[in-house]
Amino acid sequence: MARTATKTASILSELYEETFSSDSFEPFRITWADLRGIAGVARLNDRYLNEIDQALNDTGHTLIAFDNFLVVARENDMTHFRLVPPRVVEEFLYDEEEEDDDFDDDDEDDLEDPNEGMNYDDDEDIELGEEAVKQQKSA
Repeated sequence: MARTATKTASILSELYEETFSSDSFEPFRITWADLRGIAGVARLNDRYLNEIDQALNDTGHTLIAFDNFLVVARENDMTHFRLVPPRVVEEFLYDEEEEDDDFDDDDEDDLEDPNEGMNYDDDEDIELGEEAVKQQKSA
């Protein structure tokens, strides 16, 4: 039987404190296969991963998923990462007027409706479709 997400998170928290690669109490990577093995599941779905992360959050840890591995870390492990300064953020702040200026009404004319100018009667389409099926069966 598979482990609960809470039990799996508890094991990951213990691994955080474990000494390996000459470090303990440091962020660590774990492969997807190793986490599946610890959890006792064949597949790690989003719901299960979220439950592990929520349980880790209770102990001050977090689970970060990447394509080829996962990372278990604490918030204070991340404080040495560079922080985007306000002057840089300001350059990218959303400006509603800017978005409106980017919209060009002429772009709507560029989208062509393939049925424009065609006047089909729905009943006629059904009859034509049925006739085509009959012809295809007889061929």
